[in-house]
Amino acid sequence: MGYPEVFTGFQIDAPDKWTEFHKREFQPKPFGDYDVDIKILACGVCASDLHTVSGGWGEQKFPLCVGHGLSSFFFLTFLFLLAVLYPEIGKEKTKKEHAGKALIRIIEIIGTAIRTGPKVTLIKVGERVGVGAQSYSCLVCRQCKADNETYCLHQLDTYGAVWPETGIVSQGGYSSHVRTHEHWFVSFLFASIYFGSWERNADGTPIKGSSPSPMLSRPTTQHPCFAPA
Repeated sequence: MGYPEVFTGFQIDAPDKWTEFHKREFQPKPFGDYDVDIKILACGVCASDLHTVSGGWGEQKFPLCVGHGLSSFFFLTFLFLLAVLYPEIGKEKTKKEHAGKALIRIIEIIGTAIRTGPKVTLIKVGERVGVGAQSYSCLVCRQCKADNETYCLHQLDTYGAVWPETGIVSQGGYSSHVRTHEHWFVSFLFASIYFGSWERNADGTPIKGSSPSPMLSRPTTQHPCFAPA
């Protein structure tokens, strides 16, 4: 069975085996009217990924595919460059406003949108997009209306959370695809500037249209920690 019925990722089975990755298929949540699927090109490594799989943050729902990190140094550097080079961002009440909010949430999984739900308006198929550490909130409560979605009582993380009414555990960025509500994605028009060094094919050749950057690491598919056995 292949996409879109199942995705593939590198999962950990238990904290005492947190250095042992297993490439497996897993079931994503049911596709909704406002959902977007992206084919993942790259994902950073966060300390929280390590704490999660090694047991440092308590009991988790294994097997689990983590992955959502971006170095805070590089992120802050990126925001500085945006402010200096593109001061007009955020002035238009369009996708740029959405992008500004999403950047604050931190863009940590990068890929290409390959499927959008019938009610999606913010993302188009073929766009380079990103998603951070959170993937769901109710969007109607006081916190959500005040742009504080991460404080929503119904907020769900990108990995390790159980999707309501399904029992399906969300899986992170060390995988082939990610699926979530359009609100949590951003159409990332600066990805080729900042994330260029990640955008390479499996054979190591640059993806067409990307621009190299010496600041960042290789895709997870090329990293020895995540290479299939």
